[in-house]
Amino acid sequence: MPRNYVQYLLFCFLVIALSCQSGNKSQSVVYSKPPEEKSDTVETYLKDGKKLADKNYVKTYAVRIEKHIKKGEIDSAARILAIVGETYYVNYELNQEFINTQLQFLKTYEKQISVRYLSNLYFHIGSQYYEKGSTDSAISFLNKGLVEPTDYYTTFYKGNCLYMLSIIYMNIGQHDKSIEAGLKAQREFEMVGDTARQADALDAVGGMLRVSRDYDEALKLNSKAYKLALLSKDTNSIIGTCLSRLSLYNEMKHPNFFAFVDSAVVFANQLNVSKENKILIYSYKVSQLSQQKKLKEAQQILSEYKDIYQRTTFLNAKEHYELALADYEAAKGLGSPNIKQYESLIPEIKKNKDFVRLCIYYQILKDDAVQKKNYERAYEYQSLLETASDSITNIKMRTKVKELDRKYQVEKKEQQIILQQQEITQKNTYIALLVASLSGLLLAVFAYYSWQRQKLLRQEKTNSMNFTKQLLENTEDERKRIASDLHDSISHELLNLKSIFSQDLSVVNKKIDTIINDIRGISRNLHPVMFDKIGLVPNVEQLVERIQNQNNFFISTDMLYTGVLTSADELQIYRIIQEALTNIIKYAKAHAAKITVLEEKDKILIEIRDNGKGFDVKQALNSGKAFGLHNIIERSRVIGGEANISSSLEGTIITINIPRKL
Repeated sequence: MPRNYVQYLLFCFLVIALSCQSGNKSQSVVYSKPPEEKSDTVETYLKDGKKLADKNYVKTYAVRIEKHIKKGEIDSAARILAIVGETYYVNYELNQEFINTQLQFLKTYEKQISVRYLSNLYFHIGSQYYEKGSTDSAISFLNKGLVEPTDYYTTFYKGNCLYMLSIIYMNIGQHDKSIEAGLKAQREFEMVGDTARQADALDAVGGMLRVSRDYDEALKLNSKAYKLALLSKDTNSIIGTCLSRLSLYNEMKHPNFFAFVDSAVVFANQLNVSKENKILIYSYKVSQLSQQKKLKEAQQILSEYKDIYQRTTFLNAKEHYELALADYEAAKGLGSPNIKQYESLIPEIKKNKDFVRLCIYYQILKDDAVQKKNYERAYEYQSLLETASDSITNIKMRTKVKELDRKYQVEKKEQQIILQQQEITQKNTYIALLVASLSGLLLAVFAYYSWQRQKLLRQEKTNSMNFTKQLLENTEDERKRIASDLHDSISHELLNLKSIFSQDLSVVNKKIDTIINDIRGISRNLHPVMFDKIGLVPNVEQLVERIQNQNNFFISTDMLYTGVLTSADELQIYRIIQEALTNIIKYAKAHAAKITVLEEKDKILIEIRDNGKGFDVKQALNSGKAFGLHNIIERSRVIGGEANISSSLEGTIITINIPRKL
């Protein structure tokens, strides 16, 4: 069987085996992240957050969207909106014009947009409404984004919608919904293998525990989220979990709070952290410095980030800056100069039921009233602060979180069981496929082997028939040649001899000598004279000498043979050498040849080599005309040997190995 064919079959088997192995996925990851989609020059520009301040940014995406719409490429237009929405989102930027663009596009083409981009649109519109403080609108759009997952993207954006809902529900005091959304978000992110977003979702649930003052459980979840964030190497997730730890330590009055603030500052400076996130971290640093009465350093930080605070639309960053500013002003013994501005925000925050933000501003207003020694006003704000805090804090929520977490874990295990069952079924299918493929492979190998065997037998039968046919034809040709030699040579000479009996006796003797030589030549061709008595080597040397004289052809010999074979076997070797030399003279166009006969320990080696033009051995043997070659092979077999014929442009080598008989 050809080696390359076997390798091909083994390759097919390996491909099947690897295909089966590739079906063995993680128990949790259902939808793997597809390869990054290629972006053209415009899309690359739109993804760059630094370009948001460019005057042409809005015009660029608007032109591209309009171009796709005119071509009827609605999903391509939705893709541009998704790219721009993500750029605004990750850079904490809010743009009312972009919100309007999304709303108008959604209103016109909602039914034509694929689910993937639809869930993306709902998420970005909902998150932007949240940053505006419009919680009802945010919840409405985010709930629309909770589509049935069908691939990586729909699962990922469903998780994003749930995550954002978890934060909003926490802020407005809807604890059950907040925890449930957070745990579901973690599950969705787990299904797509996104550890960074899993960390964010866990951190959101931990935030709910923090506002419920279950600090121990909140700390456990935060530690778990922090490890996931580090594992993901996602800067935003790492900073997010650090900020949650800072809030937790601050509320707990934890002894490590100041040390962790310093660590977070170092961490933020080492990583490529956004300016908005730096405001959040440095706000804690300002509060620390204010408590330590290091007011000059606190004022330096506030001055450094004042411009960013004024320009940013990221409400969380604004609120943390204002809290830090209030702490600084309180430490200086001054009232807040922005107190009227803060009071004006209260009605809108109340309307949106954002109790977390309400607590922040009531705290600022209370501290300002204490600073100004307006204790009646301070008491009023303290009461309002407690009412807002009670709207968030609920003792029952501590057990509720654990109940929902247990429920989530049960659902997760059930889902894993379903996935495991699916994997078992899938594996069984793969095993069956593998067994079937292996059986098919073995059958193919067996069929190929049988076919090759039959082909070889047919070829051998054909060659044998051709050899027999040629043997009979050659026997007849030999008889004709002998008859011709006797008729044309001996008969003719005898007639001449009869006619010259009356002539000189010397002429008669000469003629008789010619007849004798002719008879000897015919006899020698039929069978070497005295072969049984003088053996192989002298007869081969005589053959070589005769051929050289007749053909002007050089033949060298190397014969180390003592006569271990029978006379009959030696005669076959003689005929093989004779046949080989005849073929060389007729066909090889060689200048020289060499005959080797070596008697080795376990075998007799015969080699006939020439420097002729060579030929295709396989083609010649199967042509039905290579009687001489088959004659060599068959004679080798008769004496228990094996002939090997190789040929190239450099010449031909016939090698015969005959095992010695012990």
